[in-house]
Amino acid sequence: KKRSHKAQPGGSSSSLPLQRVRNMMRMNDRVAMVTTEAAVLMTRAAEQFIGWLTTKAMDGKPDGGRARKSFDYADLPPLLEEHPDRLEFLTDLLPQKKPKWEHLNLPPPPASKKPSKPRVAVAPVKPRAVAKPPPPPQRTSMHAVG
Repeated sequence: KKRSHKAQPGGSSSSLPLQRVRNMMRMNDRVAMVTTEAAVLMTRAAEQFIGWLTTKAMDGKPDGGRARKSFDYADLPPLLEEHPDRLEFLTDLLPQKKPKWEHLNLPPPPASKKPSKPRVAVAPVKPRAVAKPPPPPQRTSMHAVG
């Protein structure tokens, strides 16, 4: 579903909601008032930054010759390394992925010194045939025939 593009002052349109950008700007304690022009400029700057970030992330990602339509979290850390001067403010927002033991402040797991045993394929075991119990003896009548 596409967002509707509302016209903003100056005849431009935006894909980011102006009121939300204005509310985010007001979250800063040092900002007392946000004019419409300031919110429009911040919206345009955010759109240009998002466009640049998307383009750079898609350019650096091998895609096997296919045109990609999206990118994910894993595409961003290489950009931080490639453009540290421009993206320094994102280092706290996009931490480098670490092994689980580092997050838990544990020592690294010991390295295995002996080679692991190769797995041996085992043929499935067929169930044994169970002997059927003998049929019950036939009842004979006690009456004398004859």
